[in-house]
Amino acid sequence: MIIGQPSTNPRMLKEVEALLRHGYQVKVYYGYWTSWALANDELLKKQYPGVFHMIGGSPFEQKGLYLLSRIIHKSARLLTAWFPGLRDYSLNRPCYFLERAACGERADLFIGHNLGSLPSVVKAAKKWGTRCGFDAEDYHRGQFGSPTDPGYRYTVATEKKYMPACDYLTSAAPLIAAAYKKILPSGNIVVINNVFSKKWLQPLPEINTGPLRLFWFSQTVGGDRGLELIIEAINLLPGRAIRLDLMGDCPESFRKYLEGLAGNHIVLNFLPPVPADELFTLAASYDIGMASEVPHSENRDICLTNKLFTYLLAGNCILASDTKAQRQFMESNPGVGFLYRNDSPDELAARLDALYKDRTTLQQCRQLAQVLASDKYNWEREEEIFLNQIRSVLAAE
Repeated sequence: MIIGQPSTNPRMLKEVEALLRHGYQVKVYYGYWTSWALANDELLKKQYPGVFHMIGGSPFEQKGLYLLSRIIHKSARLLTAWFPGLRDYSLNRPCYFLERAACGERADLFIGHNLGSLPSVVKAAKKWGTRCGFDAEDYHRGQFGSPTDPGYRYTVATEKKYMPACDYLTSAAPLIAAAYKKILPSGNIVVINNVFSKKWLQPLPEINTGPLRLFWFSQTVGGDRGLELIIEAINLLPGRAIRLDLMGDCPESFRKYLEGLAGNHIVLNFLPPVPADELFTLAASYDIGMASEVPHSENRDICLTNKLFTYLLAGNCILASDTKAQRQFMESNPGVGFLYRNDSPDELAARLDALYKDRTTLQQCRQLAQVLASDKYNWEREEEIFLNQIRSVLAAE
């Protein structure tokens, strides 16, 4: 069970596919989040009939239900301070309907994939006398800039109330697990990295002698993602032919803003999101994968995004900003790329210039990236950790 759409959550999809392959029956409830994912959602529904079910309506279907879900969500947000029982419905728009769906579905194990689903899976497991688990893809209380934010208070209350009630907890990065262990010292939090299957390992092309090709992707192209600093760094190298491609849903206003920063000498391209099975082939056509995270929150400082692991399979040299998590990753895997200070365009420009001139080192980084993906960072390894967790929980008395 999740809150966002299935095609926006590759981590959840990997778990669903693993469970189905090993003979488990799976049903996923999700809520509408963004229009660009609708087409990919439909493809998933055709691929896995009967698995994915939207609740709470959308602007395009069940519009009345969608309006009702918005009213419930906004009312809960406004009234939670006086009526704490409404807090569970204030976290995300479809929470009320997710709880109804979960509690109406008898299952041996309920799994939550973001904070908004956590109350629902715990309540459903309690109702049916079965088990539940939660995957902390983020350090949720660490997503807020200030403890005075009402959202922070509601998040902390939700974590304190429901996380200890879970039969297992997983996290998407070592430092996220460490942060939660401080809060839940008795909890065993298992790390399952945001990796992908070795089937997506791409053939490594010959050494590129042309323009240096940079790639960055996310669901949304927006601020606080380090993109301005990348453009500023390239602007410091007017004599170098460098191409930067950004993939994701990008508002027109932000696109024009970045184009203004880039000026005329930077080749800047905007690409629409592609299905997951096309992403790796696309990424492999670039030399460098940019992991330009900005530690504007504690969560962003300690998370490892799926960018890093996509770049490994694609055979990209990685240039990563020095968040705590990315520093730990890059120092643990030397030779796959380089770190740069997230506030230093000069340092990033120096890294780009060095790789522009030294294509042999660039190619060596790309080769090592694929070795790491093949030998260490792949879903075939992490899937066993996940399945062992599921088997252990289901076998417990």
